[in-house]
Amino acid sequence: MKIRQGFVSNSSSSSFVVIGALFDSCEVDELCEKIRKEHELDEYCDNYDTIEHIDIENNWIGEDLVLGECLYYFSDGAEESDVKPIDMLKIAKEVEDKFQKLGIDKQVRVVCGSYRDG
Repeated sequence: MKIRQGFVSNSSSSSFVVIGALFDSCEVDELCEKIRKEHELDEYCDNYDTIEHIDIENNWIGEDLVLGECLYYFSDGAEESDVKPIDMLKIAKEVEDKFQKLGIDKQVRVVCGSYRDG
């Protein structure tokens, strides 16, 4: 009989690079409340559904939220992505303009990280 001595998991990991901003759970609540008022959404609309009403890419990491333009995303098992030049200044300006229209007062930065799915 063989005994496995290492960690075994069916979960996968994902990595990303975004030009935008990271919002913690408290900031997400405030942002979503503002969006619900502006879009006249039901007060019981949850944060996940509320964020879908704005025109900007979003990625949830637990209760935190990354808003901006995704430059790179990789998940276990995905095929390699294409390598391409990126005009980061242009993208940053576009994200800043979207933030300004939404009344978001956060500095646009490069946000990168990884997380486990499951």
